[in-house]
This record gives sequence, C-alpha cells and structure tokens, in this order.
Amino acid sequence: MTPDTPNRAALIETPIGGTSPDRTLDAILATLHSTPEPDFDLIMEIGSGPLEALFHQGHEAPLWTRIERLARNDLRFRRALSVAWAYDSSMFARRDALLDELGERRAVTVRFVAEPHTFDDADGYEWRALEVDGVTEGSGLAQTLRAIADVIDRSATTA
Repeated sequence: MTPDTPNRAALIETPIGGTSPDRTLDAILATLHSTPEPDFDLIMEIGSGPLEALFHQGHEAPLWTRIERLARNDLRFRRALSVAWAYDSSMFARRDALLDELGERRAVTVRFVAEPHTFDDADGYEWRALEVDGVTEGSGLAQTLRAIADVIDRSATTA
C-alpha cells in the first residue's frame, strides 16, 4: 500500500451504533468520497455494509428526504444505494422505484427455446429462437449470463 492508497478496512469502519442516523449517513458519505476517483469496490462494500445496516435498523424512513436527494445528485451514493438490499425495509418499494426512475437498473429479458441433444437428459441441451430485450450496447450481458450459468452449474452439482 502506497502512502496515497487508503486503508480499505479503515474506510469501511463506518459507525453504525451509538451515533445519530444523520451522523452515520454523514460518515457513509465521507467514506464514499474519501478517494479521489470513485472506487467501485469500496462503494459496493459501503452499500452492502453500513448503508444496508442503517436501513435494517429502521432509519431509512426518517432519512428518506435526504436519501432521495443524495440519490438524485450523487453518483457514488446512488451506486451504494443500488446494492443495499434491505428487502424488509419499510422504504424498499420507494427505493426500488427511485432507482428505476434514475436508470440505475435495467430490466433485461432473455428468452430462448432449449431442446435436448439426445434422449438422455445428461447430454444437455441446445438452444434456438433467441430473443433479447432491454439490452444496451456494451452492457456486458454476455458476462452476466456466464456468471448466472456458473451459479446454475454450481447449484446443480450441490443438489
């Protein structure tokens, strides 16, 4: 680590307990902006860590006006917000709608017909009649589909 490289572990030590929700959000923002350029991994860690924890503790609703303003004006915060799952949060539906409105996510539909290679299911399938909807150029869809296929393969071997 060079002197200019921030200590990642220290950066994500954002206070959650023992401080007000507003101060916690301030610390989250300071951490998100602690690097000169956006650090994708740091942003993902903050969103799925301290920001999500803040929501799980029930602080999303009281902070909603501020969260919405930040999401509209701060790309780093918006990206962190997009990975904060917190499905059980009271604001989940509004957060989802906001992220959709801001173009943070895209619905992609991939549809195809799969036919067996032989009469033995173990021989696998081939595809035809491919339809893809909702993909923009350079979206990395192929890489995403490979990752999904890897998950399917892993789950099939553990089942």
